[in-house]
Amino acid sequence: MAAGSSRAGGQGPAGTQSRFRAHARQAVRARALVTYAQGGWVQDVALENIGLGGACLVVDAAQVAPRDSVMISLARAGSVTPLLLAARVVWVGPASSGSLRRSVGVAFEHGNPDAAFALYQMLLAYDPSA
Repeated sequence: MAAGSSRAGGQGPAGTQSRFRAHARQAVRARALVTYAQGGWVQDVALENIGLGGACLVVDAAQVAPRDSVMISLARAGSVTPLLLAARVVWVGPASSGSLRRSVGVAFEHGNPDAAFALYQMLLAYDPSA
């Protein structure tokens, strides 16, 4: 399994089974642009947490399923080019009450070492004590 992959263990969102994480997540308040080619949509989403292995996104009325591939674009401080990270959907939470918003967990598929290092640097900016 890839780093940050999911395996059963503990409690997750809304009392569901949580995911084992090889890398800790950092709580953030940020935005990301998610492209889901299979579903034909691009959406500006809230980023709840992020780590070297993956992230939790909050999407609006998006139809995604575990194992779907997405591309996540993150703005980088001091750079005009965004950080592009390939990811696969690991879990999809239930819709929020009275809303179509839902949490989606993704695992990054690090095929590019430069992008993985850029993500590491971004995480240091969120939490310099790491």
